[in-house]
Formats: sequence, structure tokens, C-alpha cells
Amino acid sequence: MIHYGKFVAEVKFRDCTDEYKPLILAQRCSNEAVEEMVKKRVAKKAMAFGQEVTLNDSAKEVKCKVDP
Repeated sequence: MIHYGKFVAEVKFRDCTDEYKPLILAQRCSNEAVEEMVKKRVAKKAMAFGQEVTLNDSAKEVKCKVDP
């Protein structure tokens, strides 16, 4: 499984260090809208890059290696 949480947190922190530092110390930092967008993006990438590749061009159903 690919874990993007660390990278998202780092970008958020670097973008607004003064704003996030008190939240981190109080252990209250999350933006649910951003987190939901990241989850959707990761699922879409998993569907695109995790497909089973076959030489059968007539296959209509996309099969993924893992469940996105």
C-alpha cells in the first residue's frame, strides 16, 4: 500500500508552519476536505496504475491487482 499521509503532512506544515505548529503541539491538525481529496486521488491512481495488463483487447472489464 502506498502511504501519502507523511508527504501531505509535510507539505501542509511547510506551507503554513506558524499556523500548524500550535495545532501539532495540541495534537489537533486535520483538514477533512483535503484528506478526502487525497484519498480520492490515491484511489484513482491505484485504478490507473494497478491494472492487470493483458494482451486480450476484447476484455471489457478492468481488473486491478488490488482493490483501490
